[in-house]
Amino acid sequence: MLNPEQIKVMIVDDSSFVINKLRNIAEKAKFQIVGIANDGFEALTMFKECNPDVITMDINMPNMDGLATMKLIRQMNPNIKIIMLSSMSTKDKVIEALKYGAKNFITKPFSPERVVAVITQVANK
Repeated sequence: MLNPEQIKVMIVDDSSFVINKLRNIAEKAKFQIVGIANDGFEALTMFKECNPDVITMDINMPNMDGLATMKLIRQMNPNIKIIMLSSMSTKDKVIEALKYGAKNFITKPFSPERVVAVITQVANK
């Protein structure tokens, strides 16, 4: 079982508000933030460099959405653990994301406890 400080997390979201909230939650939980990307293209490049254990990925992003990004990242590493973030309006996309290999999802707005619990659980699967 990984301790929180051993869990390397990459955050992918186009909202600076969400990024800052996730970063604060992750830092308080003692997770390692190894990368932050603002869209799918940036995430693809960063993924190769930062080798995260877990990625939190927004479903709705400009340029390349979370589903397309997840599929490409999973081609590079089929074992990567991705947690999708979505608002309730994207329920069909969450189901599709789980079908394509997302390990869990977090709906917005989210609580710090939910984020920490899901990242910890997914990292230790």
